[in-house]
Amino acid sequence: MESGRQQATVVIDGHTISRWVVLFRRSKSVPPITKVAIRNALNATDGRPPTGEDVKKGFESIHNFTLGGLVPPLEISAADHEGGGWVQIFQVKGGKFVKETDWFRAYPEVLAQLLKASE
Repeated sequence: MESGRQQATVVIDGHTISRWVVLFRRSKSVPPITKVAIRNALNATDGRPPTGEDVKKGFESIHNFTLGGLVPPLEISAADHEGGGWVQIFQVKGGKFVKETDWFRAYPEVLAQLLKASE
C-alpha cells in the first residue's frame, strides 16, 4: 500500500467492492465542476482574480450541470452544496456493477428535516 493512501472496501454478496470505484467517478466529475465554478467567478468579477468567496459563489451558481450524463443535473446553491440529493442504484451481478435505476432524488425533504433537527 502506498504511503498515505488507504483503500476502504465493502463486501456485498461475496463481492469485494473497492472505494476506488467511487473515487474514480468523483475524480472525473470534480475538476469540470470546479472549472465551471471558477468560470462563473471570473464572469462575476469581470476578469479580476477571484477571491475564495467569489469561487464559492461561483459554485453556488451552478445549475443543471450534467457533464454529459456522468453526473445528475447538479443544482448547487448557498443552501445546498450537495447538488440536489441525487442518487443512482447499482447492484453487483456476476462480479460486475449493473445499473439498476436512473438518477433520482433520495428524499431531500426528509434529509433536510433531519439536518435541521440535529442543529
